[in-house]
Amino acid sequence: MPTNYAEFERQVQEAAKAGIEKFVELHRTVTLKGYQYTTADTRSVSFQFGSPVWTGRFRASFNVSVGAPNYAVKPPHPEIGNGLVWPDDPGAPYKTSGVAAAAAQIVGLQPFDQTHIANGLPYARLIEKGYSIKAPAGVLNVVAERLAKEFDGVTIQT
Repeated sequence: MPTNYAEFERQVQEAAKAGIEKFVELHRTVTLKGYQYTTADTRSVSFQFGSPVWTGRFRASFNVSVGAPNYAVKPPHPEIGNGLVWPDDPGAPYKTSGVAAAAAQIVGLQPFDQTHIANGLPYARLIEKGYSIKAPAGVLNVVAERLAKEFDGVTIQT
């Protein structure tokens, strides 16, 4: 029980800071989980969510960023036309940056910052509109619905 106004104010500030830290941690968790779901190979998750994979370029071109979307893409690989290498093979040309790299992008996340998961490939919008047999409902929309259910009450914009 605080004995004076200064002590009471200190306790209120500590409680507010703890609440903000929990909020930011939840934001990080939702963003990283979204990245994991987005970059999962649809084949390995029974086509429930994830990215359709042919060469792996689409899946590897997803980026996590804070503030503004990062639309950088992996360049075309010159060997793709000369005998396709399965995306999971050790010699595969496209690898996702991984959750650790995504986490590094949001280390300095502050309350009310916006995080983005974006893909700048020209055909990404077509895949999102359902033009892929492997992802007929798109990728990000499916992931947003899954996250909204998993984290009750979280709003995801696509």
